[in-house]
Amino acid sequence: MIFLIYKNYSYLIINKNINDKIHIAKFTTIKDSMFYKFYKKIGDFSNKTIRQIAKEVNADKIGHIGILDPLAEGLMIFATNEDTKLFEYIKNDNKTYIASAKFFQSSDTLDITGNVISHDKKVITKEKLDEAISW
Repeated sequence: MIFLIYKNYSYLIINKNINDKIHIAKFTTIKDSMFYKFYKKIGDFSNKTIRQIAKEVNADKIGHIGILDPLAEGLMIFATNEDTKLFEYIKNDNKTYIASAKFFQSSDTLDITGNVISHDKKVITKEKLDEAISW
């Protein structure tokens, strides 16, 4: 779901259905520039989502802060038209990631999208993990 925050605090809600189409549920006007808050799901591509939103709201210009990998999910912030210039004033240096991992498993694509080709039931201790990932 996308919440668009207008300068006058009215808002627009866009719902995304199962078929990856974006539908506008509530809409007043697009004449003012605005910010978007969008939760990107795993499997969605950030740039494709931006292009879909730009078409739906008929924006002349659209931009975003940061980008998420297709295998990541999380909050993305967009702006349209003149408000894209405000991004330079928004601090964008801290991100928090929560990850899960499967150890001793390999896939044919080297990521979670592939078929598992080998799996070992070894156990890794927290101490060994901390040692391996410490910089």
